[in-house]
Amino acid sequence: MPTIHDVARKAAVSTSTVSRALSGGSRISEATRQRVREAADALGFRPSRSAQALRSARTRTIGLLAPNLENPISYDHLRATVHAAYDLGYAVLVGDGQETPEIQDAELARMLDYRVDGIILGRGILPLTQLLRDTVASQVPVEPFLGRVWAEADLGARINVYRDTTSDAVGATLAYRHLVRMGHRKFAVFLFEYAATRTGRARHHLLEEILAAEGLPPETAQTVLVSRPEDCLPAVQSLMAAKDAPTAVISANGRLTPYVLEGLFSAGVHIPGDASFLSFGDSQWHRGYSPPISVVREDYPAVARRTVERLAARIDGQRLDPDALRTSEFVMRQSTGPAPVRRSISAVPRHETSRGASDG
Repeated sequence: MPTIHDVARKAAVSTSTVSRALSGGSRISEATRQRVREAADALGFRPSRSAQALRSARTRTIGLLAPNLENPISYDHLRATVHAAYDLGYAVLVGDGQETPEIQDAELARMLDYRVDGIILGRGILPLTQLLRDTVASQVPVEPFLGRVWAEADLGARINVYRDTTSDAVGATLAYRHLVRMGHRKFAVFLFEYAATRTGRARHHLLEEILAAEGLPPETAQTVLVSRPEDCLPAVQSLMAAKDAPTAVISANGRLTPYVLEGLFSAGVHIPGDASFLSFGDSQWHRGYSPPISVVREDYPAVARRTVERLAARIDGQRLDPDALRTSEFVMRQSTGPAPVRRSISAVPRHETSRGASDG
């Protein structure tokens, strides 16, 4: 079995340089780091993470606590986080909280038991538990860091941890104006009941502002609140069966998108012929759906990379100012089009669902 001394001889460096190169340490050139990695790969050498942890009191592991991996955008964020962490010499321990306080606490406790060097909170809505609050207040760095939010929010509150680091306003404004100018005069916005707080209200109120600027009344936009994703199916069917059914349907939460689309399909709604569809959040799934879905999105890989870089800097003891606010964009695809002149929805709902293919 090759040793660190073998790698040092092959790369023509000292053993301490090998150690720094393979552990992601600083004060080493990228050329030397690459030479050491190539030597280690050629010899089949794998450094002992446990030995590194004992020497440095670090595990070179970070935790990623995802609110719910069912959300399609979680995978893009997860992949980008793993890639960015690897580039900085970190492994990633992933936990899926499933938006359930007990499961979230169990996943968080597992990360702490493994002595992760820091924790990244994934995209979505996290329930604030005592363990999460205590972790944020401890010596374990957590990103994104929302000091006042953790201190002031009530236990049990559901928090969008990226609300102060990203903004929907630019992309949503462009998307809403696009729909209005395509002739749409009846909108339905799907939200979780618990999301009808800061993020959800902002998305709905922005739509009302756009409609008002176009001379349209607030009731042009209808909010549909659901407690579970599965509630979207009957809600959509009832909504689209009405005489004044919306011609534009908006999923304001990425986790709801597959279920809203299932409801539209089962109601016999053709997209975009009978109704246009817009989603907040983007992924390969959105791009590969038929028709491809128009979205309001952020640069998830860039956000993930910046979050990992901030966490690594805080692990190294740096004190950081709040990060700059990142804006969103509107990507128009084939799921949005002109408002229909007359409805052509099938009289008999289709009971086959498309969500099985969408979930893959």
